[in-house]
Order: sequence, then structure tokens, then C-alpha cells
Amino acid sequence: MERSPEPEPRAAVGNDVVDLADPRCSGKLDDARFLDRIFTDAERRSIGADPEPESRLWTHWAAKEAAFKVLSKRLGTPPVFAHREFEVGGGDGMEGVVLHRASRVPWRVVSRDPLHVVALGPDPVAWPDADAQELHWGSLPLRPPPFGGEETLTALLERFSERERGAVHGLPSARVRLEARARLATALAVEEARVEIVCGPGAPGRTPPEVLLDGRPAPADVSLSHHGRWVAWALLVGRKG
Repeated sequence: MERSPEPEPRAAVGNDVVDLADPRCSGKLDDARFLDRIFTDAERRSIGADPEPESRLWTHWAAKEAAFKVLSKRLGTPPVFAHREFEVGGGDGMEGVVLHRASRVPWRVVSRDPLHVVALGPDPVAWPDADAQELHWGSLPLRPPPFGGEETLTALLERFSERERGAVHGLPSARVRLEARARLATALAVEEARVEIVCGPGAPGRTPPEVLLDGRPAPADVSLSHHGRWVAWALLVGRKG
């Protein structure tokens, strides 16, 4: 009896945003312990040779983070996230691949201000264009007061379904989920009330988000990120798999 072929892995999207103006981003070029923990020797050479080494450093960081999100979905359970095991190879500082064991995850810088990186997997033949109604991304600054604070978070939580609320773990998390959900509804050509972004069992913010349409898995994938003053998202809609 012939075995049925294993299904092709579903395409997945990952993204990461870095607020380069955040104080936590400064001084890392001179932090030897940080560099040794995060980057391979080859990566450190490419960072040091770049005319804008600090930008290259955080681009590599964001590419690793985005690739980790892709592989967490493809593998079913997140791999151990040791940054040095996710090596940024090739490319010109604006796009390339992240190598992790036998996996290759292509990535691309889609914005420099804020620094926003989007990754895709499995390795596509051609990167879909953002205008092709397949791959979408965006970023927005967090709104200043009166949009900040506990009271605002309480108000935002009222806009989520009961299933969605368990995945919200703060004001940035709420804001990026609302922005992504609205754009998912547009991309899917449905009313937003039919769309939910939920997470599986586990600590909020530690499990990949999933898109539901009328309570069932939707033909879409979403990735969420926030850092400093910024929230960012990436959507892959209508792909086969």
C-alpha cells in the first residue's frame, strides 16, 4: 500500500519592528558580550564592514526575530531561540536569508523608519509583491495620551471577542491586533466582526497568532510586532496550503 505524500508545509509570514530611537538600542556596537551572544563571527564581520553598522546590527536582529516567527509556525512548536543559531547569510543589508539548520527563511527590509523586516517561508520562488493582494504589511506609531494608560487598555479590550482577549498582553499588543484585524478583514473582503486573531494555549505573547474567519481557520497568516513607539504587522492572505 502506497503511503500518501506528506502535505506541503503551509506558507507563513513573520515580521519584526525595531524603534532605533529607543534608548535600549544604543551602545550595542561596543557591547562585546551582547555581540558574541547574538551574532556569529561572519555576521559580526558584515556588521563591522557596513557604512552604517548600527543599522546593519538591528537589521540582522530583526531578520532573526522574523525568521523565528516563521519557523515557529512551520515546525508546529517554537525552536529554541538561541540567536546565534539563526544566521543571516548573503544579501546586501536590505534582503537576504536566515539559515537555521536545514531551513532557509527569506527576509526583506520593508521600511527603514521604523526598521521593519518581513520574512516568509518556505523559501518562495518569487517574493510576492505587496500590491498583489497576497502579502501586506504596515506600521504605525503608538498614539500619545489620552490613548495610553490602563483605562484605554480596558476600553480597547471591549473591542475584542472573548477568545481574542486572552492573547492581549498590554496596550501595544491590543493596538497592533486591532490594526491587523482591520486589514485582514479588508484583504479577505469580509466584515471585520467575522475575523478574530487568537493564540493557542500558552503564555500571552509567546505563541503564534492564528486568524479565524467565522470561528474557523482562515486562509490567511498574520505576524505581529511592537517595540518602543511602534507597532507593525504582516499578513499573508489567500495563499495555498
